[in-house]
Amino acid sequence: MERESATPAHQVEAIGPAEAQAYVEYLASPPGRLRCELLWGNLAAALPRAGQSRRAPRALDAGGGSGELAQRLVRLGFDVVLLDSSRAMLAQARRRLGTSVELVHGDLARTAELLPKRRFEVVVCHLAIEYVADPEAALLALASVLGPSGLLSLAFRNACGEPFKLAAEGDLAGARASLDADGFATDLLRRRGRLLRIGSVRRRLRQARLRVFDSAGIRVFPALGPTRWEDQLALERDAARRPPLRRVARYVQLLARREIGAGR
Repeated sequence: MERESATPAHQVEAIGPAEAQAYVEYLASPPGRLRCELLWGNLAAALPRAGQSRRAPRALDAGGGSGELAQRLVRLGFDVVLLDSSRAMLAQARRRLGTSVELVHGDLARTAELLPKRRFEVVVCHLAIEYVADPEAALLALASVLGPSGLLSLAFRNACGEPFKLAAEGDLAGARASLDADGFATDLLRRRGRLLRIGSVRRRLRQARLRVFDSAGIRVFPALGPTRWEDQLALERDAARRPPLRRVARYVQLLARREIGAGR
């Protein structure tokens, strides 16, 4: 089932079919696989186990794109809703997932409006919130659909890691400019995003009555290629929670829970 949102006609969708296909191909590449495995490993360790209640636990994959992570949740027995602002991405998700998930088209900031009276045991938003017009509003909207003691996994591009990423790619001028930048551009999706700072995001989570209990750096080191994939995965996992390295990782993943008594 796919539901349509009442998106204003003047909005221009940033991700078209070509970009969506390029993204799917990136996720199958060594750097993409590495990122997916690191994010999933941290999330999977904190997930509630399916079968602990009479019904399947509910999960929202917000900004879930082509459905790579949603597919993993389905395999664990979750009832999954995938929300994304790109119809091209939702088409990729439909090809991957068939009818095993509910697909919803719309902006993250309108999550509560698009999913009225819905509550989820798990809300995942990986590398999507930095692309919305108002990340703070989107974060509050995601928090509003999280059930009592619910789990939020939030991952975003790390402002402190951007200079290291660009320098490793040989773009020294870009690295220097990024020291004071509040945004970034991605060639893969041909769009711009905001560089979020860990401290600011943590404060917003506290305001939403969510307690961060774990944080990890994702992609601390440059990708080494397919022949070293397993070795780099082990290295990244070992480095992910070491504070000096975590602060300069390309991405940051925060795991948070709804504070007791704070559910809506």
